[in-house]
Amino acid sequence: MTTKRERVLAALRGEPVDRVPIAFWLHNFAAENSAEGLAAETLRLAETFDWDYLKPQSRAQCFAEMWGLRYRASRERAVPFTVTHAPLDGEAALASLEPADPRAGALGEQLAALRLIRAAIGPDTPVIWTVFSPLMVMPFLMTGGREQAFSLMRAAPAAVERALDAVAETIRGFADACIDAGADGLFYATNLATRSLTTAAECRRFQRPYDLRVLAAAERASFNLLHVCGEGAHFDEFTDYPVTAFS
Repeated sequence: MTTKRERVLAALRGEPVDRVPIAFWLHNFAAENSAEGLAAETLRLAETFDWDYLKPQSRAQCFAEMWGLRYRASRERAVPFTVTHAPLDGEAALASLEPADPRAGALGEQLAALRLIRAAIGPDTPVIWTVFSPLMVMPFLMTGGREQAFSLMRAAPAAVERALDAVAETIRGFADACIDAGADGLFYATNLATRSLTTAAECRRFQRPYDLRVLAAAERASFNLLHVCGEGAHFDEFTDYPVTAFS
């Protein structure tokens, strides 16, 4: 009998399988604001649909929370959170960014959720954990969102690179901690490497070196999935990334 883990890993190796492994994920904005809530919702969906692997839907703002983002949680499953405070308001504020403890705060909460899920689901079901590209975190930190982040990227590139260093160091530590906590790999996401937002050269400067630093922390994992999101993605910039599969 083929187990879920055997099925998923065989498919990733390009070997014959009894059927294509299936999984699905979605936000429940009302349930993702605590370790217990995220774990319970993940396990509810796993029991309902019996998926071959799990990708728990972490809240998108958890990384920026490490540097002071605050939000008002939603009480509705399909209504997103509301930002109440973004911590960085310009170039000078970027200089204040320092690496954070990846096992504390909001990321520590994510690790607690991962441990709860792994303990409940057992060893047979692969679990991949959401990790954002450092560049993807930057707009969450800025009072002006994407527009301000990209403006600073072009007007003050050295300041942005220094901030990305701090974010990448933190997320690298978090990626390593995810594997230690029972994840089979990362769901490594970026949604800014598109032709409408960045050039290929900007992608190579502000995305690639920080991505590779984070992914190096998960190279021992068996199932790292790279999620390149957005219309007109610079997909060629990612084809040699050290990952197991692409989304």
